[in-house]
Order: sequence, then structure tokens, then C-alpha cells
Amino acid sequence: GITVVGYVPTGWGEDSISSIESAMLVYLNWYGVSGIYLDQMPNWNYNSPSGTWYYSGPDGEFIPAYFAALSHYGESIGMTDVMANSGADVPTDFIGSVNTIGTFENPFLPSLSLSAGWTSIAGLGGWHASYSKSNFMFFSYAVPSLDPSYLLAVSDYAGYLYITNGTGTQPYNALSPYFDQMVSVLASKVQVTIQSATTEGIPTSGGLWVTLTQPDGSSSSGYTPSTFDVSSGSNVTILADSYGSYVFDHWSDGSTSPVIEVTPIQAMTLVAIYR
Repeated sequence: GITVVGYVPTGWGEDSISSIESAMLVYLNWYGVSGIYLDQMPNWNYNSPSGTWYYSGPDGEFIPAYFAALSHYGESIGMTDVMANSGADVPTDFIGSVNTIGTFENPFLPSLSLSAGWTSIAGLGGWHASYSKSNFMFFSYAVPSLDPSYLLAVSDYAGYLYITNGTGTQPYNALSPYFDQMVSVLASKVQVTIQSATTEGIPTSGGLWVTLTQPDGSSSSGYTPSTFDVSSGSNVTILADSYGSYVFDHWSDGSTSPVIEVTPIQAMTLVAIYR
């Protein structure tokens, strides 16, 4: 059940597409991998005509197109997963150039606050919340222990993640000591979906902001409809914000407070009703 991918660095978008495609084909022919992991994805839009890494002008090579070409090639030879790692947040143009992008790789955990700047798992200004979490992944090392509540909250923002206590220049040369715990926590999660509708039962014309808070105080936010991961049997708090002409009226279960507590043991959907 494990997806195996090959590893090819891209020289920060400077290596020739043909050389990377050749390496991708070798991985497929030798090992029958399901996909490829393209390392050294830049987090800027253009490479300059002179070959230097960073260039903001329009006359350079458009880097998202470079990775999109590699992604299309992977699909053409039967690869189902093309991932790329920048290790830092990327411009929105990169979305869709590959299946999943690594936007954080540091010796600490990303912040759950949408206003935490570059350290936020949701990107600068929380822009990731407008896209499916399958677009994003992150890696954190030098983390001494695992917080299950944090893990569930952060999994709302990333389709893939890896956390380890490894340090030094090779933090990934041994399996995380709490790997089994990570897998167990993520396997035990259930999904809570929040939708919004008018008192006439019509879905709201735009998404409204909702926040789910885990037992440890960590929280995840997004526009309706939003789906959050929680641990089965845990008590979580949900807040539905009013905005503009939309004023919260009640929940689909009859509760009239915009803040409610639920203890899901299986997937559930709640609808915030607005007048």
C-alpha cells in the first residue's frame, strides 16, 4: 500500500528537462516506481536568461512551466505522482505544475496561525486555504516528540507530512522514532465537514469563515465548505463567523450559538445557517 517514488534534483530549475526526463525513465525502468520526487524546486517565478537562479523579470524562463513539462512527461510514461520540494512557500502560479509541492522544511514545526508569515503551514496570508490540501506537503526535523492534537490540526493543511527528531546534515537517515504513533493518530482521525446555507436552505453564494479548535487549543480555519480532521472521540469546538450581510442564525442540529462543541466518533457534517 506504500507509494514509492524516485528522487531527482533539478538544480533549482537549471538542469535540462531532457536530462531529468532521462533520470525519471531510469527510475521507472529499474524499479517500477509510481512517481518521482523532484527536489530543488525554486520559490520564484523566473530564471534569468544568463542562467542565474533568481530573476524577477518576464524575459527569463517561467519556472512553473518547467515543472509542468516534467509532470506531463511523468504522466506520459505512466507515473501517477509527481511531487516537488521547494522547502519554502511558493507563488500561486506553481499550483497545478505538479501533484504536490513541499512548501516547508525546517528544524521546527510550521505554525497553525494563518498570520504567522512564512512559518505558517497555510502560506503567507493563509492563501493555501483556497486550494485543496493535496497540493501541499511539509517536512519538520529536530522535533523531539509528537503532539497528537497538533498532528491532527496540521493535517488539515497538508496532504503529506513527515516529522522526525533527526538532526544534522542527514536528519532523515533513520525512521522517525514516533513513526508508528504518527500513523496511528492519522489512521484514527475522522472528518468533520462544515457547510453553510441560508435560512431558505440555499447554499451561501460564497464561503464563510469557520474555525475548529482541537482539545489542546490548536486550531484550523477555512472557508465553507471546509473539512477538518479530528481524533475519534475527542471534544472539539467549532466557530462559525458572520460576514457582511450574512449573519449566523443557527446550526443544522438546532444550536443557536455560533460556537458549539462536538465529539465525533465517525465522519459528520454540520451546516451553519445564515440569515
